[in-house]
Parts: sequence; structure tokens; C-alpha cells
Amino acid sequence: MRVEWTEALESGVPSIDDDHRRLLELLDLLGQARGRGLDAVLVKEIIRDLLEFFKAHFEREELVMAEVSYGGLGEHRLDHRLMITSLGEVVAGIAENDLPVDESTMEFLVGWISGHLEHADKPLVADIRRLREDAP
Repeated sequence: MRVEWTEALESGVPSIDDDHRRLLELLDLLGQARGRGLDAVLVKEIIRDLLEFFKAHFEREELVMAEVSYGGLGEHRLDHRLMITSLGEVVAGIAENDLPVDESTMEFLVGWISGHLEHADKPLVADIRRLREDAP
């Protein structure tokens, strides 16, 4: 299970698109490691990297929103926090209890990422562009 980068996912903001591509690469790497039955330590490392990258990406994205006084920042930030909490719980379960990265975990990650890119980030970028154009 994977999300392919397509033109439909592009936001038009290179730094955000680069981050989104990296998130999909990490997710694909996790799926490959899981599918090949690779060492649990490697899988744990990949999912921790995914969590840390999410945190860094959300921080960068929220800075851009704050810079342009984006009206939906609070709601978008809440969505980010909920994802970090959920993914943190997954990471803890995997790291502390040796739980596997199962199909439902992959479905959650793929579903959240693809849904967030399409329904939250793409409209966000359109608003950011408009706000930047309207700025004095």
C-alpha cells in the first residue's frame, strides 16, 4: 500500500511539495520494510523518522501560515496535533510493546496523509498564495 506522488498532490509551493514527497518516501520505505519482513529495529527506526519528520514539517507549514496571517491556522494546527498524538501512540506501541506495523496502521497513515494533502494542504496553499498576493 502506497501513495504515489502525482501532479494532483502538488501544492505549487516547492518547499511544501518537497516535504510532502519526503513524507511519502518515508511511508513507502515503511511499507517496503514491513512487506519484506525486515528487522523490527529497522521498522521502528523508520516509523520514528516518520514521526520526527511530521513534527518538523508541521512546524514549517505552520510558520508559513502564521507569516501570512492565515485564518485557518488554528484548525489546521489542531489537525496536525491530532496526527502527532495518533502517530506518537502508534510509535509507542511499536517501540514499547513490539507491536507490528500491520495493515490497519498502514491504512491509517496512507489515508491520513493522502486526505490531508488533498483536503487541507492544497486549499491552504491556494489561500496562502492569495494572501501573499494581497499583501502590501
